Amino acid sequence: KNKGELYEKYTTLVALSLLLVGAGNKAQYSDIENHWAKNYIEKMSDSKLLLGYTDGSFKPNNYILNVETYTIINRIFKFDNYTTDKINSNLDSHKDKWYYNELLAAESGNYINFNRNFNVEPITRLEVCKILSTLYNLKSENKNYFTDLDKLQYKEIEAINSLAKDGIINGFGDNTFRPKEKITRAELSKILTLSIERYGTELRKFDPSKYESLLKKLENLSKVDASRLSSTDIQKLNYIIEQTSKESYISNSDFETWNTFLDNILSGFNSNNVNNPNANSSKNINLNIKVSDSMGNPISASIKINNKPFTGARLSPGKYLIKVESPGKKSYESFLEINLDQTLEITLEDAKQSFLKLTLNSTYLSSPAGYEFKSGARVSVKIDVPTGMEVDSLIVNGVKKGVLSDKFTFIIKEDTQIDVSFKPEENR
Repeated sequence: KNKGELYEKYTTLVALSLLLVGAGNKAQYSDIENHWAKNYIEKMSDSKLLLGYTDGSFKPNNYILNVETYTIINRIFKFDNYTTDKINSNLDSHKDKWYYNELLAAESGNYINFNRNFNVEPITRLEVCKILSTLYNLKSENKNYFTDLDKLQYKEIEAINSLAKDGIINGFGDNTFRPKEKITRAELSKILTLSIERYGTELRKFDPSKYESLLKKLENLSKVDASRLSSTDIQKLNYIIEQTSKESYISNSDFETWNTFLDNILSGFNSNNVNNPNANSSKNINLNIKVSDSMGNPISASIKINNKPFTGARLSPGKYLIKVESPGKKSYESFLEINLDQTLEITLEDAKQSFLKLTLNSTYLSSPAGYEFKSGARVSVKIDVPTGMEVDSLIVNGVKKGVLSDKFTFIIKEDTQIDVSFKPEENR
């Protein structure tokens, strides 16, 4: 029997596992008493998200299928509504399966896009990270937590690192994550339990209008008399500036709180009280600002204090809004209290580069160099031609291309989707 047939039969057991509902008592399984994930398993079971089997076991070390995972995710986020007027024809072969509606719900939830090669199989550690990162709109820092992610796409690395940053996932003792390995029922129980506890069960969608509103108010901070702000105000302003510049997820409650706070700060503005960064007085102090990149190398930068160019002149003691910018770098913006002569050392990190995405819609296509590239990069796509067949055409962004070998090379200038069609090999 082939692997597909085995998985087809196993999904029946999965369905039974998912539909088992206890009588309300705390879950007691025969095989988790001394298991490291016991607490997580019990929480998942008590929430009726992932249950055990009719024989009283949970089978914590068994792998969990992708369709089983989608079913759990759909329950967590209440993806129980989906449209049938735009059903993905790629799922036609699954129409008579118990999980078919779960696939439709998953696609309507926009965390999975099924292509014609979709198969029921154990889900990988990477796939779980991608789903959660998408639904929770997570961002990672410029830090790698594991040593074996270099062959992944940028967004895949970010998905893993964003969860590692918050302690949701852990690697192995050798500092690897092993993204392509299958995930067990116990491991998924832990990841989902921690995710729900930290992020909740609501979608965290990116809302550009929130950032636009906050940015407009932050731009007016240069008009504020920084000397009248308390240390607590300055800390809160710096936090809002940091979160907004990173486009971090902002909850509705935080958005309302921040807006009210900024309104209060701005309403107390008195133009006559704004510190003049280039003023001279007997109490003036000397401020020296050194700017470097993440490697510690000095770089040139535009420096403004209270939104005015800083010429290096002496300053009156007080609180100032300092902004530093340099091409290709993330800008630095912060409120600082300056009372003594000092040297301020500022490090500007590289700005995130915009990458173009390569999507290959056939298992016979592969990209050895990855799937995200800078504009203008030379990209080679390898074609694995089946025995007895030859390439009929390559479809690049909907346009047919002729191919003379088993490799297609091009210069990428936009997000690109490639598919391939074959025909019987001609006798020559």
